[in-house]
Amino acid sequence: MEPLFPPPAQAITPRIRTAVLCVGIALLVLLLRLWYLQILEGDRYFALSVNNRLRVRPVEAPRGFILDRHGEILVENRPTFDVYATPEDVTNPREVVATLAGILRISPQELEARILEGRERPYQPVLLRKGHDEGMVVSIEERKLELPGISLRVRPIRAYPSGGTAANLLGYVSEVNQAQLAREEYQDFRPGENIGQAGVEQRFDAFIRGIDGGEQVEVDARGRVLRLVNRIEPRSGSNIYLTIDNRIQEAAEAAFAGKKGAVIAMNPTTGEILAMVSRPSYDPNLFAQRLSGEDWQRIVNDSSHPLQNRAFQAQYPPGSVFKLIVAIAGLESGALTPETRFYDSGSFTLGNARFDDWKKGGHGWLDLRGAIVNSCNVYFYQAGLRVGIEEIVRIARAFGLGDAPGLGLGDEAKGHLPNPQPRRRGQPGWSAGNTVVASVGQGPVVASPMQLLTMVSAIANGGTIHRPWVVRKVASLSGEILEQYEPEAVRHVPVRPETLAFIRQAMLGVVNEGTGARARVPGIPIGGKTGTAQVVRK
Repeated sequence: MEPLFPPPAQAITPRIRTAVLCVGIALLVLLLRLWYLQILEGDRYFALSVNNRLRVRPVEAPRGFILDRHGEILVENRPTFDVYATPEDVTNPREVVATLAGILRISPQELEARILEGRERPYQPVLLRKGHDEGMVVSIEERKLELPGISLRVRPIRAYPSGGTAANLLGYVSEVNQAQLAREEYQDFRPGENIGQAGVEQRFDAFIRGIDGGEQVEVDARGRVLRLVNRIEPRSGSNIYLTIDNRIQEAAEAAFAGKKGAVIAMNPTTGEILAMVSRPSYDPNLFAQRLSGEDWQRIVNDSSHPLQNRAFQAQYPPGSVFKLIVAIAGLESGALTPETRFYDSGSFTLGNARFDDWKKGGHGWLDLRGAIVNSCNVYFYQAGLRVGIEEIVRIARAFGLGDAPGLGLGDEAKGHLPNPQPRRRGQPGWSAGNTVVASVGQGPVVASPMQLLTMVSAIANGGTIHRPWVVRKVASLSGEILEQYEPEAVRHVPVRPETLAFIRQAMLGVVNEGTGARARVPGIPIGGKTGTAQVVRK
């Protein structure tokens, strides 16, 4: 008879075997996992560990300078300081926040929130504020013992020594925005990077920007910097030399103080812009640091549109300046001669409409030169009807009106010229009254100051339309010329030399005998043409 209970050894043996089998399977799985991680995935995890251990901190490159034609600095860089906090090192957050808020002029709640955001990476510095003046830096350094964990980093920012002088021409620099980052042409930019946003700063940003450097540092698992591994020095951007003469620019700015509109000085034989003023303007230094939302809204909502460059982006009725086009069209078509005379009694009647002259009582009998010198409206009402709107528009287009001048610094106003259409049923069409109004540069005729300057320059230089330009050369920091720009003749207007010579003599008469007497300078021959247009006021 077998015993009721088997010996202990016989009962334990199967359990041991099961346990050994389970342990063996677990070890095999572990070995396979180690083999997979070390052999198959070893290179990838090694790269990840290196990347987790090394950090790259960008070092911003200084932008190139912008200088006038004589090498005088118009735009440069100056050092500024950004304030950072290392959360782990801020041992007494409440006291640090209270002290720092008074220095930075930021609410304690905002500072505390920024420091708390960095608690996940306690040794990673958190940006508290960009751009500080020397006074704030001194305050932070003086109270350094009261501000544990707070540090300063220096970086270059854009500086415009003359403030708003030529601001609309030079442009400004600010951080790339989210809308730009979403576009393909900005795919190489990173958030927070500064780029040119207007004017020369934007158009030549690729030259001015330079190449950022970087610091490769080794950190521990918590993000604490252990040592500097490598440093790549940034490369400064190239310098831009303009055609602007800062002496003329400053004189134009001073003469135009308190006024609204635009002033442009251009060499008529080359198209070089010597000065450009647009008022009202703005101070581009405001954009060099992070502009507050309130300041940005104040600028963009300003009814005077300070960001608009009125020199080539605004368009106005040219007024009596357009009479030069009517005179040229008449001389070229044969509808007018220098001896053509009309009588000005002070007004002109066409049908039931009456068109007044600017001079009460009129100018009496005038020939073409006298009409230009005295800017006689009544003469040109009649001259325009005789010449015809089609010929007037043809000559205006030949002189560049109705088309962008091609300066290349952003959107340019094309202006507007009449497109006369015959009367049709249900539509008024073009009328003789429209021609009368257009003949003195009003109604359907509008142009930008740059277009009118290009037109008058062609009259002055003998009939060549030059493309206006504002950059002479691009040079590296060492002085090597990278790009050189020269005058560009776009076309020659189909006008006889004797016609242009007559117009030039009449323009000399405008300043020395007629309506432009305020432009007279003793000893210097000056020609010009006044232009006043009526406007509708509220």
